[in-house]
Amino acid sequence: MTGAAVRRVSSGVTQPRRLPLESEVDQSRLLHFTFDGKRLTGHPGDTLASALLANGMGLVGRSFKYHRPRGIFSAECTGAVTRR
Repeated sequence: MTGAAVRRVSSGVTQPRRLPLESEVDQSRLLHFTFDGKRLTGHPGDTLASALLANGMGLVGRSFKYHRPRGIFSAECTGAVTRR
């Protein structure tokens, strides 16, 4: 990525687009989650959208009719389905 800050978390995983340490996200602790079959990392305080973006996951789905790429639109997206 050109001009973007890249942060390394304690496990050595690179997370592009991670905010500086002064954010509300507790970057001293690491959480693991699975998205679309891929094991990713996040931190306590991350939203799902911020954790996906920090891991470089901009494409999160495709439109039904034309299969156009869909990215993260907002934190209140009604098209998002999550499972604990």
